[in-house]
Amino acid sequence: MAFLDRLHRVFGLEDHEHNHILSFTLLVLGFFVFTSILSILLFPGYSISGDFLSTLGTGKARYPFIFNYSVIITAILLIPTYWAINGILLRNVPSGNDRYLKFSFGAAIVSSIALAGVGLLPAENSTYIPHAISALIFFLAIGIYYVVITFLVIRILKICHNFREFLSPADYLGFAFIVLVLVLIDINTWYSKLLQKFIVYSSLLFLVYLASKVKRIDHLNQVIHERHHQ
Repeated sequence: MAFLDRLHRVFGLEDHEHNHILSFTLLVLGFFVFTSILSILLFPGYSISGDFLSTLGTGKARYPFIFNYSVIITAILLIPTYWAINGILLRNVPSGNDRYLKFSFGAAIVSSIALAGVGLLPAENSTYIPHAISALIFFLAIGIYYVVITFLVIRILKICHNFREFLSPADYLGFAFIVLVLVLIDINTWYSKLLQKFIVYSSLLFLVYLASKVKRIDHLNQVIHERHHQ
């Protein structure tokens, strides 16, 4: 954990006055999207609707290492984001919620390890089953993480009447996305190749949304706290 603390001091990911965590999360999303598009462009005959995303990392691809390495790097880069979100929420959630934060961070780490497993274990030959298990764990763990974090965000909003106007229609759509997509429809990713891609990319996009939301909560809480001490 000391390494992560030093990393955040360098990047300032938890700085409530700036958007470093949001910028960093956008960078991670952009990196994964860019490398995925590059892998698709370098894969003659790849079908977006007919092939799984993991096919980009198999021997069928011309350069499978591009996709596999990008998945592993993305998994590693997500850890500082999870740690920063955990730190921001830690100073904002009501007392007695530490166990939820620890559980959510644990789920996030499991999702990152599983995501790295997707890149380390291509979906072919003897590594196909381990790959499938890693992918399933990633989907389930990231879904659990989002559910718990959303629960904590709602708890913060409930005790702070100042945030009654904080939620917009987009926020309710975001909460619905967690329940309807990341949790209830996870099983369908094994049957729908398009849905699998949608969940993978939208889960990372939702992390950007989540980073911006906790960032805004933190900033408003800091402003309110400063006013109370003036």
